[in-house]
Amino acid sequence: MFSRWRCVFMPEIVARHYRGIIFTLVLVNTALIVFLVVYIWTYAPYSPDTRQRKKSGLKSAETEINMPEMTVAADNLILWSRPGGAKAGGASRGVLDKGITVPLLDSMQSGDQKWYRISFEGREGWVEERGLNYIQTLK
Repeated sequence: MFSRWRCVFMPEIVARHYRGIIFTLVLVNTALIVFLVVYIWTYAPYSPDTRQRKKSGLKSAETEINMPEMTVAADNLILWSRPGGAKAGGASRGVLDKGITVPLLDSMQSGDQKWYRISFEGREGWVEERGLNYIQTLK
């Protein structure tokens, strides 16, 4: 029984077939890496780019968790890249119209004003508290 396995580990057999052995190992490792990348890409619990998840039809963390929402109460509320707006060196990322409902992602104090991080049409940014009204939602 051991004589059959002995021929596999003989140096002359390995020397004759080393290219095939190395090719097979590389091929198996490559297939494993591709499988892991596809698996992680498909079943990751959260992706920073939620637009990509919406295109693929997968649920994002935002849709699975009941996130608090706010309604824009001010006319032409500016969406900033950082809390504090232009005073803090932030760039404008767009303007929100009055009456739009947006989910809250985070909040922080900057100076004497509270700022909320929101998501709107695939863009994330910061808006001032005084431009939003809280919505009580029961889901």
